Amino acid sequence: MDPTGPWRTLHTAHFRIHFRPAYRDVALLEAREAERSYALLAGELHPPRGVVDLTLGDDVDASNGFTTVFPTSRITIFATPPAGDHGLLFYDSWLRLVTTHELTHVFHLDRTKGIWSALQQVFGRAPGLFPNEYQPSWAIEGLATYYESRFTNGGRVRSSFHTQVLAADRAAGASRSPWDALLFTRWADGLVPYAYGSRFLQSLAGVAGDSVVPRFVEATSGQLIPFRVGRQVARVAPGRALATEWIRGTRPAPGSDAGQPPARGGRWPGSRPGVRSRPSGSAARARRPAATRASRRRGCSTACSAASPCRGCRRMDAASPTCATQGTARASSGCGMPPRFASLPGTA
Repeated sequence: MDPTGPWRTLHTAHFRIHFRPAYRDVALLEAREAERSYALLAGELHPPRGVVDLTLGDDVDASNGFTTVFPTSRITIFATPPAGDHGLLFYDSWLRLVTTHELTHVFHLDRTKGIWSALQQVFGRAPGLFPNEYQPSWAIEGLATYYESRFTNGGRVRSSFHTQVLAADRAAGASRSPWDALLFTRWADGLVPYAYGSRFLQSLAGVAGDSVVPRFVEATSGQLIPFRVGRQVARVAPGRALATEWIRGTRPAPGSDAGQPPARGGRWPGSRPGVRSRPSGSAARARRPAATRASRRRGCSTACSAASPCRGCRRMDAASPTCATQGTARASSGCGMPPRFASLPGTA
């Protein structure tokens, strides 16, 4: 992030939002999204200490964000919406999704209890005194991905790309365990903790109730050995074990929707409210009236009947005399002319 040049700061109840003057409108939108995410997360997790510094940047053509809780809680967000990252394409609002994700990290990593809280009372917010930072990456990133999917109409728990990552591992007989679903491993490397961790927590919440996730965070925030997450799973979900619940959440049977929530509002996540997707392919052609089908193509008059299009140009009538093939209804090779959409319904 380039610190030179003018910067402005927008103050809200829980945030200081830093931005360049040119991005004032984006900063105002981000202020609303940040407070919205804070209110939703505060109903689930213990709120962080102090005010959160949030910096909006647009220095690179990348869609990302990162968080630190040392020396204070700080979030940096790149405002550019994702275009080529398949794992990030399921969102209703990019700022909403990335803010919820990064703010979950603040709520999660800032939380300290027991001996860790006592040590911070003596040594301050020193690196190494935040117990949840020692957890495996699937727990840290999986939690943030779980809440980004719960509190937005998008999120990667619903992502078909993450479904394919898990399915590819399953098909190869190489599904990850809690001990190797980590960063810096084999393909799909950086996607693995997000995909496995979020599906595990989603599945656990489905069988043990939504409150199991906040209770899991509280339990890990005070344990002496912070990376022993398996014991805390059994503690907050009696009768459940990490090993068995992991398999249930991350290795669903082929064709099932286990571990994946339905889209909200009866529409695809990431689509705009009130906009319905149009059918395509044969289904669209089957639903279109014959007269409309006939009017779609212009510039070819192969001798086709309305009931049986020719094999080549798919003409549904013989209204235009410009095609020289003069084939039969079923055997013509067609003229290969592209369709012209001059007479689509609603354009006249």
